[in-house]
Amino acid sequence: MQPKPGFLGFPKPSPVSPIPGLVLLARGKVANVASLDVVMTEFTAYKNKKLKVNSISPVTAGGANLAAFVSANGGASYDSGAASYMYHDIGGSQSTSVSHTSGTDNSIFLASSVSAQGASIELEMLDTPNAEVNPKFFARVLYRDVSPNMISKLYQVSRLAAQKTDAVQIAFSGTNIASGTWELYGYN
Repeated sequence: MQPKPGFLGFPKPSPVSPIPGLVLLARGKVANVASLDVVMTEFTAYKNKKLKVNSISPVTAGGANLAAFVSANGGASYDSGAASYMYHDIGGSQSTSVSHTSGTDNSIFLASSVSAQGASIELEMLDTPNAEVNPKFFARVLYRDVSPNMISKLYQVSRLAAQKTDAVQIAFSGTNIASGTWELYGYN
């Protein structure tokens, strides 16, 4: 009698996404570019998207601020006008107590004074194909600043205009991205 595949005769599991429930849509690397632009126009079958950016670091040694911007025209332009986004964030580090801030901004602000150690980001974009609602986003960010403190932030953000979201841009202020990797996942 031949042994059956898998444990106790159960079939071997098939390969799955590294994040259960999510489908990997695209991935890439960045090096010495002004911004990471992820165009999502071909992924309309997925209502929600999750962008994971790993160890993205600025070229500038003195640290740089990091932000995200969204687009409704496939990345031809990104929303960056005054008060384009409403936000609430919770943050803290090993040297400070937890802080809460809220208000409006011209970007989805992610981190300040990011050091060469870089930042890791998880940006969740909800109901992206729906042009009838103000887009909503969750972001988790973990980074080292130039102090050097390890800082974590949680953001809840809404675009202040109804629009679909079919592209996202990640960029440092005043400097290029030295390096980083990214993956885009979709789910319904």
